[in-house]
Formats: sequence, C-alpha cells, structure tokens
Amino acid sequence: MSVLSENIITLRKHLGLTGEKFAKKFGVKLNALQSYERDRVKNPAPLFIAAITEHFGISATQIFKERLTSEQLRQKTKPSEYSIVHVKLEAAQQRIKDLEYTIELQKKLIGKK
Repeated sequence: MSVLSENIITLRKHLGLTGEKFAKKFGVKLNALQSYERDRVKNPAPLFIAAITEHFGISATQIFKERLTSEQLRQKTKPSEYSIVHVKLEAAQQRIKDLEYTIELQKKLIGKK
C-alpha cells in the first residue's frame, strides 16, 4: 500500500467518517475514494487533494510522501473555508431539489383540474 493510500485512510478515520461521507465531504464519488484507498489510482483528482490539504492544513507533498500520524492531524486540523462552502452548497442543492419536487406536484394538481 502506498503512502498516499494509507494517508487517505488515516485522514478519513481521523474525521470518523464512513467512506461515503468522506467522499461526499471532499467532492468525489465513493468508488473513486475506494480506488484511492486501495491504491488502484496513483494520481487522485487535483480538487480532491486540494480540498483535503486545505481542510487538514497539510501540503500535497505530505499526503504523497509522508506517513501522517493522528498526532500530526490533531495539531493541524482546523475548520476549513472549503468545508463551510461545501456544506452551504449541499444545502442549496437540496433546497433546489425540494423546490423542483414542489413544482412537479403543483403541475400535476393543475393538470387534474
């Protein structure tokens, strides 16, 4: 297993997230995350790397070349502007879905009259 794949697993476990939640938080699909963790992909998506480096306050070089420890992560982890924006984006996307559903229901009701 590469340093990169070990670090991705360490980062996910540090946050106490499932693969699905970690993937969603950092903007990748679950199967992509699983490929990274299983060392099937040597060069993950640049935006994924950027998001986790920003969130954890570490460099891309560290992710690819240094084995990260829980202690390092406890010292470096800080709230991320990316994470805040991502949460707001998810909330907005859900609101749009809710509104689209409401519109479809209203169209059906109008059509039945």
